[in-house]
Amino acid sequence: MTELELKQRMFAAKKANDPMAVTIQNILEKAQKIAKTGNREVTAADIVAAAKKENKELLETLEFPMADEKKAQLIQAVTLTEEFLPQMATEAQITFFIQENAEKFPNIGVMMKALKEAFGDTLDGKMASQIVKVQMAQKS
Repeated sequence: MTELELKQRMFAAKKANDPMAVTIQNILEKAQKIAKTGNREVTAADIVAAAKKENKELLETLEFPMADEKKAQLIQAVTLTEEFLPQMATEAQITFFIQENAEKFPNIGVMMKALKEAFGDTLDGKMASQIVKVQMAQKS
């Protein structure tokens, strides 16, 4: 998603009096702040980073007691922020990669590095580590 697309979505939400407009605005502002510290234009990666930060803040807020209506609105906002995040690599995708590259990357450390390079931010390191250990043990 681009900065322009995010702005358009925010303005459409505001026009429709959608309470999620605030969440979109928060993501936009965080992305702009990230880009400003790098002295550059907002990138898709900035928007993802901003959405991650907003998501984390919302999840932390949900830990506190609150009225059901407020909680429902926060849950909706969390769901919205997740739309901006990349889809995480699945267990099947990770397993397939390991099986296809087992000979090329013969130990756990080298395989984990290859997985991180292949999947980037979409890799759940903890899950990948468990799968690598199981797959490598089966090869032995």
